[in-house]
Amino acid sequence: MLVRVAAVIVPTDPNRAETIADHAEAIANNITDPWRRAGALARVAAVIAPTDPNRGKSFLAIAWAESSWEIPLAALRIVDSSLLRDLVAEPLDEW
Repeated sequence: MLVRVAAVIVPTDPNRAETIADHAEAIANNITDPWRRAGALARVAAVIAPTDPNRGKSFLAIAWAESSWEIPLAALRIVDSSLLRDLVAEPLDEW
């Protein structure tokens, strides 16, 4: 829920959105199930990336380390769309 609030606030108050994302990150880090934690961190990454791209990438990297590749994939288009294009293009180039 906090991630949704932060996403709405980002365009008008990025500092407040970052504070809310900090709280969402703390909550996500307390989730004991690695798959659920990865999903939560991927959502936080997608929200924080427009104001802090490096932090968004960091959250996404943690999510990837703790889950299968498909959980953080949806956030990748927001966090680093050029990397997503590269991931898609590479296998296509081999065909």
